[in-house]
Amino acid sequence: MVSQKSIIFFLIISLSSLASWGLALTQSEIKPLYDLRELLVLGKQSSALFLSARRVVGLTDATFIVSDDLEYKLKKFDRKGNLATEIGKRGRNPGEFLDPSCLAVHENIIAVADLAMTRVQLFTSDFQYKSTFHARGLVLDMCFDRDGNLWIGIFSMRKEPILVKVDLNGKVLQTISLKNRSNDDLENIFSFDINNSGTIVVAFLFRNKVEIWNLGGEFVRDFTIPGLPLNPHKRKMPRNIFSGKLDEPPKDKFFRSIAVDSRGNIFLLADEFTSYPDQDVYIVDNNGTLSEILMLPFRTSYLSIDSHDRLLTIDESRALVRIYQLQHNPSRRSASKPQK
Repeated sequence: MVSQKSIIFFLIISLSSLASWGLALTQSEIKPLYDLRELLVLGKQSSALFLSARRVVGLTDATFIVSDDLEYKLKKFDRKGNLATEIGKRGRNPGEFLDPSCLAVHENIIAVADLAMTRVQLFTSDFQYKSTFHARGLVLDMCFDRDGNLWIGIFSMRKEPILVKVDLNGKVLQTISLKNRSNDDLENIFSFDINNSGTIVVAFLFRNKVEIWNLGGEFVRDFTIPGLPLNPHKRKMPRNIFSGKLDEPPKDKFFRSIAVDSRGNIFLLADEFTSYPDQDVYIVDNNGTLSEILMLPFRTSYLSIDSHDRLLTIDESRALVRIYQLQHNPSRRSASKPQK
């Protein structure tokens, strides 16, 4: 029998080869608000290559942590992009990983979880091991709030998706049950981020739905992203020759990742249902008002934003990590066309 973990892993990594729906608004229809200035590219040095960069976070001292899920390592880079130190190998012991694909950072504490598993390890920013605890379910994503509490996105088959707040010992302090539960387990997979004012922003990856919560657990609102279809594309597949047809689950992601900047703007890296898949970043406010579709220069598998408003991206090949400075510039009127 196929294990629950195997099912979740398959659901999360499934990508579609279908063409873009082409329903997104064009860049010319939206007034650009941001410029990107490339600062660094990590992964070019022969001493610091990536086999499969999965996540990247920025620390307050302007250094970076990158997880590599094929090397089973965390790598720390200094502010100039030089490899400073690394930790990890394949395994289940402290300081070892099976798929280090979830990262969160607060001051000098780093939380690491293996994708779609329950174990969470805590380290100092210099990779000194601190402790391990297990979450209440399979970990989809993690983020620290401004008070240093760790929030964990939890997925369970046939149950509602939840956010759990824990202390650094793993003690559950609060639970939020997300509002827009679907009967399709795939559509309940989500990512989230928390802004400086304590607003939690949740994006469902396989459907066009964003939820806004506050740290007190109060639901604020939900919305869809303008220019994207409301529902995922589903084909019909025969159940059998006598019982009609059954909807096939969507295999296209709406979003690959989500981040918020210091102004509270929400950045959503769009996947298949946009003009430039894996390059278009939809920027909206907490009301869902679209301010810009920012086109990244390269196809991207993941993005995050650190406390210095640096946009951290991982190329689709997962071999390079690009660091940009986000520059808020309402006077900008045009944007260069990205590389396909």
